Parts: sequence; structure tokens; C-alpha cells
Amino acid sequence: MSRPLSGRRVVVTGIGCVSPLGPDTESTWNAAVSGKSGVSAISRFDAAEYPVRIAAEAPVEFDVGKMSSKEKRRTDRFVVLAVGAAEQAVRGAGLNLEDADLTRWGVAFV
Repeated sequence: MSRPLSGRRVVVTGIGCVSPLGPDTESTWNAAVSGKSGVSAISRFDAAEYPVRIAAEAPVEFDVGKMSSKEKRRTDRFVVLAVGAAEQAVRGAGLNLEDADLTRWGVAFV
């Protein structure tokens, strides 16, 4: 028997995506529905000594408006990708962070 998690409602208002298929939600979706693959030769490091030289890498460069180039260099790549996706979701939702009650919303990374 399943029990309800709580009486709260969850509403998805914005989506962000940085993936091997594209640097944003729209390009990722378009590539996926057209059957494109995000797999290509590894470009982030020299893979010559490895038996596998292909991977599905996220794009090297994409816009992360809230982070300076210096911040991006000092931050782990997975965090930069997450911030980029979160910024897209906020823009897509039409949220104004200046007026938002930040205790009433959150972000899910999957």
C-alpha cells in the first residue's frame, strides 16, 4: 500500500537542460526527436591510451549568465552545468528572483 508523501503540491514551471545533444532544452529536444546521437570522439582529454575513445560529453562552451569566466574556471564542471540548466529553468518559468520567496521553491536535478 502506498502512502501519500504529503499534502503539498508540486508544479513544474521551468525546465533546463545541458546535455550531449545540446547546450539548452530546445536544442536537446530537437536533436532527440530527430534521432541524433550525442556520442562523438572524446574532446575533453587525450583518450589515445584508452580502449574506448568515444563518449557523450556535454558541450564545452555554453552561456552561464550568472557566472564569470573566472568563476567557471574555479568551479567543478558538474556545478557549472547544473547552474546553466537551473538558469534556463528559471528563465523558462518566467521567475523574477528579486521578488520570489526563495523558501517556497526548489530545483530537482535528475
